[in-house]
Amino acid sequence: MARTADGTSYRELLATPGFGRLAGSSLLARVGGQMWGVAIVLYVLERFHSPSLAGLTVFISLAPGLLISPLAGAALDRWGRIRLICVDYVLGAATLVGVVVMAAAGVLTVPSLLVLMAVSSLTVPLGFAGARSLFPILAPSHLWDRANALDSAIYSASNVAGPALAGVLYVAIGGGGTLLVVAAVWVAAVFAVLGIREPARRETDRNVLGEAWDGLRETFRNPVLRAMSLSIPIANASRGVLILALPVFILHDLHRGPDVVGFAWSVGGLAALVSGILAGRLATLGKERRLIGACMIGQAAVLAGLAAAPSQLTVYAALFLTGLLNGPQDVALFSLRQRSVSTALLGRVLAISMSLNFLGQPIGSAIGGPLVAGSARLGMAASAAFLAVGAVLLWVLLPRPALAQSSTTTVAPS
Repeated sequence: MARTADGTSYRELLATPGFGRLAGSSLLARVGGQMWGVAIVLYVLERFHSPSLAGLTVFISLAPGLLISPLAGAALDRWGRIRLICVDYVLGAATLVGVVVMAAAGVLTVPSLLVLMAVSSLTVPLGFAGARSLFPILAPSHLWDRANALDSAIYSASNVAGPALAGVLYVAIGGGGTLLVVAAVWVAAVFAVLGIREPARRETDRNVLGEAWDGLRETFRNPVLRAMSLSIPIANASRGVLILALPVFILHDLHRGPDVVGFAWSVGGLAALVSGILAGRLATLGKERRLIGACMIGQAAVLAGLAAAPSQLTVYAALFLTGLLNGPQDVALFSLRQRSVSTALLGRVLAISMSLNFLGQPIGSAIGGPLVAGSARLGMAASAAFLAVGAVLLWVLLPRPALAQSSTTTVAPS
């Protein structure tokens, strides 16, 4: 495997105790998540015939848990990550089984669907922030760019496999069967992560609320995290709109099937996978602001072009180009966030910061539902606008240089 000039390699990273298993579990969990993202939208559209309800379902399945992320982050730092990651995956699987069973019994209604989605959302920060915060804890600091590139590659690989699998399975076994497969994938992720040894947890006399407040205070006092918290949610609203606009356009305007929806998302994921791995070879320190801003503006321009001239070919081309730009953007964002905070606060700060950033996606879905119900092209235009506004805000708010050298010092967990 190739080495960089400083002697680091992906082989060395994967040889780190526990890191390979964490990467495998994260891949399974994210493949399941991407399958869920496609399948739940298709399921609601098929069963209830409402883009607005599909948007609300996505919002309800994510937003409540993200709002309690400060408590989730404190719990991760205090009680350990592995067990809480497993809680999230198991609850997510159980609620999907509940949806399928209630539908088969003829008792699944809109309120019951939304209640199940809200319950499943409550542990979402435990899963994604728990796994994400373990990456820099298990990996030595000189491999952080590599670890972040691998993390981005896992996310991108899940974007390739997940939507394609969901689309094919939806055609082959229907919506209920596809949701059960998603549940099984999440259960497999639990078994993959069991047994990883974490660093010793901190001993503290403070209560969980006090530790959650520490995380909130650090998130909004830190200039880098504060800039991200004000800009990235707006940029991520773009994805929230697009996950509704794209299926509606393909199903209703192009008159194609769910398999085409899945394949379109996979094209973008494949491009992001390649660009993310290549971005791991770059030294991003001091270049984050320019790299992130350029990638976001580029994606906004591509989505604006898609809104102006949508067709099956332009859908594939647009997702491929946005995927290419998304890989380096993710690597730079992850590295920038990690370098700006002490590892002693990593679980709390990552849970809060990532939740704030990700909150834009369900909000975008809630906004996008009514827009897409009127016109899929309008939804695509809104997606481009959210990205452009987020990019401008990040460029204005992020400190210059993006990160002072003093911010790279970390405190080893005790």
